[in-house]
Parts: sequence; structure tokens; C-alpha cells
Amino acid sequence: MAFLDRDRTRQASCAFKRYRFAGSGPLKRIAGLMYPSLIDRYMVSEVLWRLGAAIAIITCGLMLDRMLQMVDLLVNRGIPLRPVASMLADLLPYYFEQALPAAFLVAVLLAVARLRHEGAVDAMLSSGIGIYWLLRPLAALSAILLIVSVIVAGWIEPGGRYAYHRTIYDLTHQIWLANAAPGEFFTGLDGKVIRFQSADETRTMLTGVFIRESNSSGTTNDQGSALVTTTAKTGKLIRDRGDLVLRLYDGLQLRRDASVTRLAIVKFKTLNMRLAPTHDVEAFDLRGKSKSELTFDELWRRTSGGKDKQAAAEAVAELNARLARPAAFVFLPFLALALGSFWQRGRGVHGGLLAGLVLYIAYDHAMNFVDAVVARSESVPAIIFWLVPGVFTLLSVWLIWLVAFRLVGNPLSATLDNIAGALRMRSETGSQQPLCS
Repeated sequence: MAFLDRDRTRQASCAFKRYRFAGSGPLKRIAGLMYPSLIDRYMVSEVLWRLGAAIAIITCGLMLDRMLQMVDLLVNRGIPLRPVASMLADLLPYYFEQALPAAFLVAVLLAVARLRHEGAVDAMLSSGIGIYWLLRPLAALSAILLIVSVIVAGWIEPGGRYAYHRTIYDLTHQIWLANAAPGEFFTGLDGKVIRFQSADETRTMLTGVFIRESNSSGTTNDQGSALVTTTAKTGKLIRDRGDLVLRLYDGLQLRRDASVTRLAIVKFKTLNMRLAPTHDVEAFDLRGKSKSELTFDELWRRTSGGKDKQAAAEAVAELNARLARPAAFVFLPFLALALGSFWQRGRGVHGGLLAGLVLYIAYDHAMNFVDAVVARSESVPAIIFWLVPGVFTLLSVWLIWLVAFRLVGNPLSATLDNIAGALRMRSETGSQQPLCS
């Protein structure tokens, strides 16, 4: 087996030498840069099928929680299958955009690991081709994915968000019209228990309204939970900025917190109670109440016109936030190639894969933190979004420099070996534990 392995490496080395030194002259060199070589095609083919599998797995993992919510609507609330499937399809562009950079990182890491395992990387180095030659096909593929990610974030995802919110709004009205009846308790909207004595033909004008809801403070612990009971002589179902709202007249509201022994009583003339969460139901009379529903064209028009400076600043921040996230494809080829090149034949891929995922998760959390800071503060410039991709780009370029020009005494290689050794030791320790004491 060792003889066959050396023979395969020698054949690959000869092929790489023929690829590297076959052409001469400036025209052939330029043509070689424009036309994809055998190495380029092989590298792209190795990455593409892994990329498709990684996208499917990561997207399904991200959508798992939302799928469970859709199953609850389908089973417990009697929503038909067609609108539930439509809602999942509307959210698919958002989760696809979130999964695409991570899937590309995993696919490149696994592809480079296979090249290392099969001896192709050793053949490249022995024939005078540096590891950085693999950057060309990876950079080309990353540029295509960057364009795809920008198109999804700028135009496809806002349309999907709007369609998703619109479907929820329509379902909310359908649930009310199908299940709310005089004299019966209705529990189909936002955890509220609603009962009314009589209603008109349209079921929008109500009399003798009773509403009970718990945990209205928004917390899940017992100390922050509360029980709120509301009664009113009359009520009217209206649309307030697109939300489904029950406007109550001449009533009382009793609130009892779990941490407070006394009971709070409020008498009101008019009270609006939303029957659906405000973060799920958006305005549909005028599309664009939420910035996440605006396309790049609409955001750009808001940045340059109008007297509302706050709306213009928010549009600038939203535009920079959406463009900064796909900027991860600028440094991902460098990062993935640097981490994948340290895998040695005969060793596992745990260390490099774990290091790559940790770095990408750190990037994602840093972008979320910057997004939250800019959203809360009007004085923070939107250009701060580009600091995080800039820092990670410098880090990735430094790592690829370590791979290409500092193979001996590399601190990254030692770090990855330590991570892989720790994971291997932990797995071996766990497998040696007795089943019973």
C-alpha cells in the first residue's frame, strides 16, 4: 500500500510539473490565467458537491425551530398545509443567505483535506506549485457566491419577508372568522383567551368582551409573569397600521404580578389590544413599514431624499448591514485554504474544522453586535459595519502567509494539532469508561 501511495504521488507530481511548465511566453501565461486549468476544475468540482450538501444540512438546521412552529400551526391550530408550506418557502431565502458562507467554509475545508489526504498537496509542493495556486479557483467561486448572496439579501429576501408577514396577517383573520363565536372561549391568537356575548354579522363589533392573558411582561420566569384580565362593554376589531387590534370601550383591567401580592385595577374608556405579535404582523397598506422588507433600490432612495434625516440614517445603516455580511466571501477563501492546508495525511480533520467554525461564529456574533450597537445609537456611523470584515480579512491573509511562506515553526499548526489531540483524547477517554459501576 505504501508503494502504491508513493507511485500515485509521483504520477500526480509529474502531472503538476507538466501543467506548471508546459507553456512559455507572456501570451500563454495570460491565457493560462484566463482559462481554467485541470487543477482549477478539479478543485471546483470537489468543492461544489460538498457545498450543496453543506447548504442543505445547515439550512435545515437553521430552519428547525421555525419548522416546529409551522407544525404547531398545522396540527394544533388547524391551518391548511398550503399556507404553512408557503410560509416556509418565503423564509427560505433568509436562511439560505445565513447558511451560504458557513457552507462554503465547510466545503472548502473538506475539499482541501481530501487533497491533503490523497497526496495532491504534496505533489504540488514537490513540483514547485505553491498552495496559494488553489486560491484562484476558490476566489472565482467565492466571487460568484458573493454576487448570489447580494442578490438574495437585496431583492429576494425582502420579498420573502413581506410575503411571510402577509400570510400571517391573512391567517390571523381567517382564524378569527373561522373559530370565534359568541359565548365560546377563543384561544387562537397570541395565547389570549377571548370571550364575547354577541357580535354583528361581520364579527367585528362585539359586546360583553372578556379577555385573559398570562405572562404579558414578556418574561418566562415565574417572578416576571403576570395574569391580566380585561373586561369591556363593547369592542371593535380594527386594523391599526396593519396589525389586527381589538379596540375595547368602557372597561376594567385587572393585573396581578407573581412577585407582588396586591392587585392593580385600571379603569379605561378606550384600550387597544393586539391580537397578534407586533414582530410577526407588519403593515400591508403601505409596504415597507419594516426596513427588512425594503429592497436595495428602495433603501437607496430613502438615503438620498426626503426631510426625514432619521429615516435616511436608518436606511444607510440597513444598506451597509446587508452589504457587509456577504463581504465574508472576501476572506473565506483565504481562511479556509489556510486552515485546511495544515491537515496532515493520516490525521483527522477535527482541529481545522472546529477552528474554522469557531472563527466564523465569532465573525457572525461580531456582526450581530455591531448591528445592535448601530440600531440603538444614532451617533455611531454605519461604516463601522465594515470594520469586522476588514479585521477578519487581515487575519485570513496573515494565515495564508503562514501557510505559504512559514511552514516550519508555525504557531497555527501547533494550535490545530493541540485541538485535534484534545478532541481525540476526549473521545478515547469516553469510549474507555465502563458501562456500569
